[in-house]
Amino acid sequence: MFILRAISAAICAMLLTTTMSQAQEFDEDKTASLTTFLGFEGLRPNNPNQIFDLQYFKDSTYFFSKDGLYEEFVLQKKIEYTHDNQGFINEETEMLLVDNTWQLYRRNNFRYNSSGILEYRITKAWDVGSESFSNYERNFYTSNGYGLIETEIIEMFFLDQWHAFRKFSYQYNTNFDIEEELELFWSEDSLEWVPSLKIIYSYNSDNTLSSELTQVWDESSQSWENDSFKDFEYNEDDQLVNLTESDWNSLTERWDQRAFQALTYTPLGQVANASTFDTRDAASAAQASVEATYDENGNLNTTLFKEWDPDAELWITSQKQVHFWSEQLIGNLSSSVEEITCFYSNPHFAGLPWLCNGLMENETYQLSVFDYTGALFHVQAFKGGHTFRISSSLPNGLYLVVIEGGLTRHAEKVLIRN
Repeated sequence: MFILRAISAAICAMLLTTTMSQAQEFDEDKTASLTTFLGFEGLRPNNPNQIFDLQYFKDSTYFFSKDGLYEEFVLQKKIEYTHDNQGFINEETEMLLVDNTWQLYRRNNFRYNSSGILEYRITKAWDVGSESFSNYERNFYTSNGYGLIETEIIEMFFLDQWHAFRKFSYQYNTNFDIEEELELFWSEDSLEWVPSLKIIYSYNSDNTLSSELTQVWDESSQSWENDSFKDFEYNEDDQLVNLTESDWNSLTERWDQRAFQALTYTPLGQVANASTFDTRDAASAAQASVEATYDENGNLNTTLFKEWDPDAELWITSQKQVHFWSEQLIGNLSSSVEEITCFYSNPHFAGLPWLCNGLMENETYQLSVFDYTGALFHVQAFKGGHTFRISSSLPNGLYLVVIEGGLTRHAEKVLIRN
């Protein structure tokens, strides 16, 4: 679900939006959107043979910026991460570099349920006067029985108490793909949620996102009005390669193209470049670009944010992010192999039963699902000796299903076809 939100908003937001943070130019929306869109969270090694013995956790990200083509990069910010025993990030601490000294700025804490689904996030800002973190924002998430987020409620802290601020509601189709996203704001006058924005998602015959229609609520007419439209194009590997964005012209009652974005990928299927142009014609004026590089283990190494200089006809790098990862050995590294045989349909539809012989009766095991880039998609627990089902909807593709419990580690390559 969040991947779809990223596709819809990330590419333009991460390239075009600029915000200020304590007099230091840093694009918060760009950073967050890029992280989501390129799938950085929960990233694991690309080599399936390593996944049982070695995990990579992101320790920190350093942010550099510069003003011109010939200027040097200047370190301005860093984010440090801590993880729980499942590898999920449970705390992010953001610090700014001021007069060669790191100063605390913001902290995020996360809480997950037993299936690894995010339930709660709280953001606190550093108060220089009291030298402590103070409440700033918190998010509550509710999920349905398939592990899909149904609502997200955002509250802001001011006047010494929490206040309802914004709400997102999500609806899904029979393929468990998001069908509609509704954004509402809390009205202190009427003490109710007021609609603000709606996004309608459409899919092609392969159940891949094909278009996204955004509408805004017109209070005077009490109706939804067209605002923007995004059209998605894919290659033969079902990778998003082109995105056309248009705005609704109420005078002509037609869509006017605003931007065209093109994406390229590494041989391992990770996004290498996302560039934005004024129109689909590549010879037209470019706007901005993001480039990503990865280390030999498939972990994100650097990301470069660039802007097009029409006078010099050059890409000017304005921001650089450098990501650091640590290795964590897990379990017994002996070469012995458990005699485990799993029976299930392959190609597989999430929800159909599995039975794995060789697991201990009533022993609790953890099932983790990784995609081909090593990103963790799903976690759940089940009892050995019984049938079980993958309790989360997964997009079409090839996955590595890892079963762990005690000294047991077993993996299956599963092709999901909805």
